[in-house]
Order: sequence, then C-alpha cells, then structure tokens
Amino acid sequence: MSELHKRGIHKASLLKSMQDGKLSNLLNLVGKNTDFAVLIRDDYFNVYHRGGNVANVSSDNSVKFDMQYFRQHRNHADEDLTFMSEQINNAVDLFKNGQYQAYLDLIVPAMNNYFHLGFKSDEEKETQHQLCVNNTFESSSEFTIIDLEYEVSTESKFAYCGKRTTKKSGKPKPRFDIVTVRKSDGKICIMELKKGTKALENKSGIGEHAESFEHTVGFSKERQKLFVDEMKGVLNQMKSLHLINENVEILHDEVEYMFVFQEKNSERTANQVQVFREKMESEFRKYNIQNDYQAIELHDGDYTLRYNRL
Repeated sequence: MSELHKRGIHKASLLKSMQDGKLSNLLNLVGKNTDFAVLIRDDYFNVYHRGGNVANVSSDNSVKFDMQYFRQHRNHADEDLTFMSEQINNAVDLFKNGQYQAYLDLIVPAMNNYFHLGFKSDEEKETQHQLCVNNTFESSSEFTIIDLEYEVSTESKFAYCGKRTTKKSGKPKPRFDIVTVRKSDGKICIMELKKGTKALENKSGIGEHAESFEHTVGFSKERQKLFVDEMKGVLNQMKSLHLINENVEILHDEVEYMFVFQEKNSERTANQVQVFREKMESEFRKYNIQNDYQAIELHDGDYTLRYNRL
C-alpha cells in the first residue's frame, strides 16, 4: 500500500489518464462489460475476469498479470519457455501501445486455459465476480458493490487490535470479501461470502471473520467513520470514471456486517441452509460473538443481492 494505506487513486497523472487520457479507452472497453469487473485499489486498479486478475494497472505504461497464465501444460517440464516469454512480451507491448482490445483478446483466453488446466480455479472468486457485475448497475439489486477483497493493512488506522496472531506477520490482516452500499438507507455493508457447506470448513471460518470485523472496522464508531470516509472517496472516483451507478450514495457513518450463503446444487447435503445456521451458532460460541449478524441466502445461480434473510 502507499503511505496513505487506503483505497483510492492518489496519483493525479493516473487519475487523469483514467478519466480522459489513454487509460480511459481501456475503461470504456471493460467498465460496463459484464465479462469484466474494474476495482480501484491503492494507486492502481485491477481488471478482473471470472475472478482472475487480467490487468493490474498503475500507469498507462505499466501492466502486471500472472505470467503463469501462458502455461500450456500441467507439468512444468513440458512447457515451451520461449513461447511463454514471447506471449508475455507480446501482451505487455500491446498494453503499452494502447491496443487494449488486442491485449484482452490475448490475455483472457490464456487465463481461461490456465484455469482449465486446473490451476487456481476458485469457485468462490468466480461467484464474487458474478455478484460484482450483477450488483453494480443492476436496478433489481438491493445493494451496490463497490469493492471486493479488501485487506486491512497492519498500518491502517483501523488495523486489527484483537488477541489473535499469525506466524508470518504477527498481527492478522483480515480480508473482507465484499463491500456494498445498501440502497434503502445508504449504509455501508461488509459481506462475507460462503458458497456451499464445504466452504464452512475453511480454516478462516465464520466466527473468525466476525471476530476480525469486530477488532478492525467494527471496533469503534471512530473506526467505522474512517472506513466510511475511505469508501466515499472510492465511490466518488468510481462515479467520475462511470464505473458505477451515479445514484449510489453513502449516507451513514456506521458500518453493518453480514454473511452471504450461496447454496450449491452439486452438494448432496439435505439442508444446506440449516448446516450454515448450525455452523454459525457454533462458531459464534467459539469466538464469543455476541452480535446477531444477519445472513442473506442465495440459491445456486442467483447473483442478485436481495434481503432474503436466512
């Protein structure tokens, strides 16, 4: 993160290029295209497809992506490294030359093939992507998504202040799956997504997510306001770039936390919602969570966020 440790485009040159310069041509291609999601980070933005990052952009002359996208084989020993290098260089050159459609036509099939080979395919991230594109401009949604995968920096003004520690960094860096604005009252709602009952067994479970919120953004009204102010800045920039519905407004200084559980038709569990409820109760007891956090139910294939409470 930059020294500000907050979301937003802080470099005037980058913002100018995104608004009416070279990078505006890229945003015109992907901004309202439901195959893609554009999200602002800290002095850069990401372009996502199927939950995979096809472009990490910090200037109109710089792009990053996973070079492994150009792999052709499961076994690394079988790879033609010369071919991979040529494709990588070609992609970078296309981007630098402003040939954004050609860049996307090259990188997107490569990433899809990489996922097809069995690398990094993440069903929950694909669900996040579909939720994002369905709840940015969609009028029938009761929420508007403004951010995904928000990681709370250890340098943030609302850094984790609880008792948990990690082996690598000492202090945890919690990650929020989805940040939305509820249309009915203009309140920021942070959401944790779980898809299917197997996702409930992940190391970072329901209770830990709630505990993380309560010891970061949710720890005090002051911290909530800091987060809201940051999200207001992101929202205003997204509006100026036509990446979001211009009618969306943040009207509260408080932040609400909730869960989203999407069922999976492929699971044979008789009552997935009941399994989720029981898991939530046990996890909340484990982490001594006293708040009664709401949960939204989504059926498999439904990606529009409505207040369909569990």
